[in-house]
Amino acid sequence: MARYVGTVTSNRPAREVFEDLADFRSVAEWDPGVASCEHTGGTIGEAGCRFRVIQDTTGPDVRIDYVIERISHPHRVTLRGTNAWLVSIDVITVEPRPGGCEVTYDATILLKGPLRLLDPLMTLGLKRIGAKAKVGLTAHVNR
Repeated sequence: MARYVGTVTSNRPAREVFEDLADFRSVAEWDPGVASCEHTGGTIGEAGCRFRVIQDTTGPDVRIDYVIERISHPHRVTLRGTNAWLVSIDVITVEPRPGGCEVTYDATILLKGPLRLLDPLMTLGLKRIGAKAKVGLTAHVNR
């Protein structure tokens, strides 16, 4: 299991930032590891809403299908992404702070089957990917 947790601050109101991030299509705007994200079903910002993420990799495209598992407006959304190789649990929490809000992105990746042997490498890779995404997230929530 690989995990990355990053926290950023925003000068925008918490509700506004939450609604922006709960529409998971925004991930393509701030995560440089994501080539695209499209809405594939359900109501945006509600449990059951689905998205298809295409990872920007050096090899063939990697598709991860996400669903909003739980959402508590305007504070927390939990998404579950799956493909043949992994399960990704992404939790976005937005807390009001004086002059804006604080956003925490908590990503856990569980490799499937024999790929679990690669967990140590996935942990290193996720830290690198997470650090780049954190820079993009900071810029995005402060635009």
